[in-house]
Amino acid sequence: MEYRLRINYTDSIDDYNGLEGVIRLIGWNYAAVDNGVVVADIEGEVEIPEPSSESFTPFDDVKLPQLESWVLSIINEQQLKNKLNGKLQMGD
Repeated sequence: MEYRLRINYTDSIDDYNGLEGVIRLIGWNYAAVDNGVVVADIEGEVEIPEPSSESFTPFDDVKLPQLESWVLSIINEQQLKNKLNGKLQMGD
């Protein structure tokens, strides 16, 4: 079994405290994949904490790995794996 995070969408604010293109929300999907087939999945969204001007990355400069790392820093990945495994066991 393999687990995959997919970013579905982002929501940003054009101007926030003097910073332009601030991502505030990321929608995601976390899936259990068996032999290339999604066998169970969970969708959700996370709010991104307020950025600091020192560590801010504008929307146009954000790459997919950075979005994924932000989501993974907020969600409980092990808990999601457990939920997916529970869904699979209920399906048996």
